[in-house]
Amino acid sequence: MTSPGMSRGIRRQAIIIVATLATAYVASHFFRAANVTIGLDLMRDLGIGPEALGAPSPARSSSASRPCRSPVASCSTATGRAGP
Repeated sequence: MTSPGMSRGIRRQAIIIVATLATAYVASHFFRAANVTIGLDLMRDLGIGPEALGAPSPARSSSASRPCRSPVASCSTATGRAGP
């Protein structure tokens, strides 16, 4: 049997975990949308191309974000190269 104080503590921890995950989710979408919204202005002001702007973003430069067409293993091991 759990005491009422114990269930409040567990409930509080659950709320903290959910709030933390929700904040990370919202922040992720914000930073993604911010890149799209101000990307053209940044490229023009800094005099850089789309490759340089996307370089800090691991999702854009990583081969893991590209779909793998091989049902056997990951793209890099099955085809001998990264990406499609």
